[in-house]
Amino acid sequence: TKWRGAGIPPVISLDENGEPTFLHVLSEDNLKSHRYYYVRREKGKWMQTPICHSNHQWNSSYLARDKKGILHAYVIVGKGYLEGGYMNRHGGGRIEEWISQDKGNNWKKSRDLMADQKDYVGWRYNNIQPVLRPDGSIVEGMLLFYGWKDEDAPEARAFLLHEEGASE
Repeated sequence: TKWRGAGIPPVISLDENGEPTFLHVLSEDNLKSHRYYYVRREKGKWMQTPICHSNHQWNSSYLARDKKGILHAYVIVGKGYLEGGYMNRHGGGRIEEWISQDKGNNWKKSRDLMADQKDYVGWRYNNIQPVLRPDGSIVEGMLLFYGWKDEDAPEARAFLLHEEGASE
């Protein structure tokens, strides 16, 4: 990361060869400008590919690779730097899915996960993570995260996103 700051550790995943890859939110030119990066080794050198901007260094993320080798990055985004309020001081925003079909070299926004939820307009979300079985394996198509509406109220709700027939 060189001098650049990050509020949370990266998401670590293994590629098709068992090598570590990372999804990491890092600061850019200053501590109020952030971007998600996909980090991996290619020919013995670490490579970083920018995915999209983030609005806070404490925003979480999740990285998955499906059976076709497509990478899915679930990231927290928003406009401008998020600050102020009891709940907002640790990040939060919309949840977007970004995909790469070329081993992480190029990324494209696939969708906004909560766009159709009319009861939750104006909410912010964070701490997106997979649901695990008792043996630690991931339940495909299920994501857990929390959200809140009022930036000053210390209250949040848990959300379970379950997509039937999700590809593994």
